[in-house]
Amino acid sequence: MTGDAGRTPRPTLDSESRAALRRAFRIRRRAVPAAERHEAARAVARLLEAAHLIAPGKRIAIYLAHDGELDPVVIARTARRRGATLYLPVITRAATGKMRFAPLASPARAWRHNRYGIREPGALPRLHRSAQRLDLVLLPLVAFDVAGHRLGMGGGYYDRALAFRGRRSRWHRPVLVGLAYDCQEATCLSAASWDMPLDMVATPTRLILIRP
Repeated sequence: MTGDAGRTPRPTLDSESRAALRRAFRIRRRAVPAAERHEAARAVARLLEAAHLIAPGKRIAIYLAHDGELDPVVIARTARRRGATLYLPVITRAATGKMRFAPLASPARAWRHNRYGIREPGALPRLHRSAQRLDLVLLPLVAFDVAGHRLGMGGGYYDRALAFRGRRSRWHRPVLVGLAYDCQEATCLSAASWDMPLDMVATPTRLILIRP
């Protein structure tokens, strides 16, 4: 585990817009070879388990990988074996960008495809939970920097769901960990006022501690 990059960050297009950065890093993310993706998933799972972030009784939010994102499927297997409970993000109000979390073990009738074509267990609102009820949230990202800034897909769903973190005077759960390939590291990402910073970033080679 390290508190800084420990290596020279890959250059970014600092003068261009967030949209241009997003396009450039999505291309980079999609270009990761299949064999490297599989090994990356295993390596990140090992790092998180070694850091005791995956433990019995933990409530952990994962995601279904899309558009080349680092796949948390191995993390999910490890977490279930260790006795953790898994949740997935659910878009509850697309018009206002609202998102909650539902158990991965939701019944078959709860599953549907959201507006992005991603499957989610969102059809039974009584199963939905807010992020405050979770211990660990694993977030996908397009790019990151070692200051904890995360560039997402642009929908702002995670930032809205986690906005309560910015209103707290003291740190509380959930721990926010971004999952990424090393090639997704940016030199510096400018943060918008609504962006929620990460506590850690996990890549196949290191776990970067940003906030203790």
